[in-house]
Parts: sequence; structure tokens; C-alpha cells
Amino acid sequence: MKKIVLVILLLLIGIVHVVGAGVIVSSFTATPTSGTAPLTVHFTDTTTGNPVRWQWNFGPGAYSTLQNPTYVYNNYGTYQVTLETTDSNSSTIQSPSLPMTITVNGIPFPPPTFTMTPNSGTLPLTVTFSDTSTVPAMDRAWYPFIGGGTLGNIPNPTYTHTITAGEYCQYNNNGVISVTLQDWNNSYDPSTASSTQNIIIQVPPNPTSSFTATPTSGPAPLSVDFIDTSLNNPTIWSWNFGDGTGSNQKNPSHNYTISGVYTVTMQASSSTT
Repeated sequence: MKKIVLVILLLLIGIVHVVGAGVIVSSFTATPTSGTAPLTVHFTDTTTGNPVRWQWNFGPGAYSTLQNPTYVYNNYGTYQVTLETTDSNSSTIQSPSLPMTITVNGIPFPPPTFTMTPNSGTLPLTVTFSDTSTVPAMDRAWYPFIGGGTLGNIPNPTYTHTITAGEYCQYNNNGVISVTLQDWNNSYDPSTASSTQNIIIQVPPNPTSSFTATPTSGPAPLSVDFIDTSLNNPTIWSWNFGDGTGSNQKNPSHNYTISGVYTVTMQASSSTT
């Protein structure tokens, strides 16, 4: 009798459960997020999914590869910070994080000070300015000047005011020039960094017209010399010799060829009034 031996091979099938890597979601916190320069900010990585590499962008072109870095903001301004994380397979799942805003407030800028020499006079008036501020300026501007001009980053500029005093009175607050110095320094709030002083343009008094004539009588033809004796330095003269002729000279001569009585007038004025 034959025995049949059935050999049953039991195949053990192992089931391997492969757990995939968690999804990386880049995130972080920052403390503090605002303050006065210099501002030290501590960044803490809160990324999910086990990142192994970190790339921080602090906003002003500064970077870090630490997991939890600290950065000092020395300059006034607003900065956008992002974090990019990478897993062990060097595949970035989320890059970068949503940006976080860091606000750096400027220190109130002590008002700049400056001197002007001279601070008054008649035109043309050359004035030398000097920035005497206690806080060093990284940049500055002086304004306004005649014609709307602005001098740039010059600590001790010189400027000559040349337009007529009459125009000044008409367009610039009756001869008063308000000069402003604006200073900038990245650690300070620029909105507080300006000061203003006045230059007084002195308008000379109007000329008082007067003249002499020699001779004042005689037979025709009569040559008469007229001499201007007006006060307050006139620069313009308008003569009317009474016979239909005139002159713009300061001290003209005129020849009367016809007998008669003539009334002579002269109006003296100045280009600066």
C-alpha cells in the first residue's frame, strides 16, 4: 500500500506597509514682529513634515540656513521674510512659506540744525549754509531755492539768490525765503528730520526823483545840462524835455532851438523795485 504524502508548503506572504514621508508645509514664527531699530528678531521654525534643510530670506538681501536663526534689523523700514524648507530627498514640498512682515520703526530724528551766513540782505545775495546737526546724515537735501531748485547731499553749500526783489515780493511771501534742510539716516524716522529757517531779502526803498538843470533860461538856441540828483540809487531814468522829446540817460543834455517856456520832468526808478 502506497502512502501518499502530501507536502503542503505554506507560503508566508509578508505584507510590508510603506509609510510615505509626511508632506512638508513651511511655516515659522517671529518674535517680535515690530519695534524700533536696531530690532533683534528671533525666528522659530514650525514646519511640519520633518525638514532637514532651511533657507531663510530676511528681506534686505540677508539669508540664513539655520533652523531657528536670529537677525538684527539696523535700518528703518518694512521687510518681508520667507522660509523655504527641504526634506531628506532634497525635494521642496512647499517653497517658500507665506511671507511675514517685520516692521522696523525709525528712532525719532533730532531736528537737524544749520547756519546761514548771511541770513538777510539785498539781491544778489550769496548765502553759505552749514549743516550742524548732531546726528550724522547719510543723505540730505536743501530746498527750496529761487526758481524751485534743490541742492543735493552737500553739507556746506553756497547759493546766490539773483532774481529781483520785486519778483521776490510778488512770488515769495514778501521777500522771505523759507529754507528747509532734510536729513536722512537709515536708523531714524525721516519724517522728523527737517528744520526750516528764513532768509530775509531786503527790498531797497524806491528812488526819490530829483534833478538840476544848467542853465534854466537864455536865448535860443539854448543847450541845457540836466544832472540826476535822485535818492536811493535809481538805475532807470525817463526824461521829458517838454518839447516832445526825451531821454533815458542819467545826465542828458538837450538843445532848445525855439523860444518858449518848457516844463521838464524826470521819473527815476530801479530794476529791483
